[in-house]
Amino acid sequence: MTQVSITSAALSDVGLRREENQDSYLVSDGVFLVADGMGGGVSGQVASATTLEKMNALTTIATRTRTDIDTCLAQAQYAVRDIGERQNAVSGTTLTGLILKDLTTLDSDKNAWYVVNVGDSRTYHLNSLTSGNPEAQRQWDIDSFLQITHDHSERQEAIDSGRLLPDVANRIVPRNIITQAIGSPNGVSPDYFQADLTGRFVICSDGVHSELDDAQIAVITSQSGSPSDITHALMDAAIAEGGHDNITVIVVDVIPVPSLDSSLSDDTTHLAISNATDSNYATIDNDDEPSTVSLPQTAGSIPRSPAHSPSEENTEAEDTEDNNAHHEWTMNAIGPGEDIDSMNDSTLETLRTTQAQNETSDPDAPSPEA
Repeated sequence: MTQVSITSAALSDVGLRREENQDSYLVSDGVFLVADGMGGGVSGQVASATTLEKMNALTTIATRTRTDIDTCLAQAQYAVRDIGERQNAVSGTTLTGLILKDLTTLDSDKNAWYVVNVGDSRTYHLNSLTSGNPEAQRQWDIDSFLQITHDHSERQEAIDSGRLLPDVANRIVPRNIITQAIGSPNGVSPDYFQADLTGRFVICSDGVHSELDDAQIAVITSQSGSPSDITHALMDAAIAEGGHDNITVIVVDVIPVPSLDSSLSDDTTHLAISNATDSNYATIDNDDEPSTVSLPQTAGSIPRSPAHSPSEENTEAEDTEDNNAHHEWTMNAIGPGEDIDSMNDSTLETLRTTQAQNETSDPDAPSPEA
């Protein structure tokens, strides 16, 4: 039995070119999500914040199932579509991130992450190179860097269909044409994955990966340092590359821990749905304790690095038999009608092999539409 510690940090910034921040994020009780809103006026802000308010219902459930997540997504889909219809405007949002299956234990042998995705925000993963004392300076394996999620975009569809090679598609297909969004009149079909608990996870809006390619993101995220250090580094790098879009990133480190007396619990329920502008907070009442919601605001007062005002969460858990035990990290796609205990055969190794093949494709090979 191996217990783990979860440490996270989150940042969001309007960037250098946009007047409003339409991104939101949620960091609470084993739920780590980023939503990138779209639409005229404040529609995008409201769409992303509304979606995460619906997803926040998961923080009150001790053991989450795919049905629970589907229910929250359906409620978000209805609410965001209604926003667009009432405003007679486009309103939608992406959504990606991690949802802890069981909030009552951090035994890595008995627990796992749901990874959910709609749109073109992304969730990445790296393995740890460091075993033993979790307080030691941790090293991360750059060679294990993996994009777990698969973009729902016209660019990605052109690559998947074989119509265009990746480098050609990246040049001629606009990155911001997405094929799925919460609030779409056509509905949504989210992707689900199951991932082992451990490692470093990076969840971000396209304001990060549109400015930084995977190699740059891998170099930054493989550096030793806290989640707060890495969120700041990614934010600064994306801004330095132009900051053309809103930028939101969550970094979640999950590492083995020695024996602890406390179980996974928190005296308060903290909800951060935010674009991290400043401290305009509202309180939402629930049956037990209030949660804190940071609402999107207009840009103009956002401090630049180093004062991005990160939101951080630390969670630790009980007992471990062998903190030094090595377990190969695995991830599987969850097909329609399946849940976390009934996976198909789309394994991590298959995804890494496919990714490697895409990266090594001959850029001089003929393309049907090159």
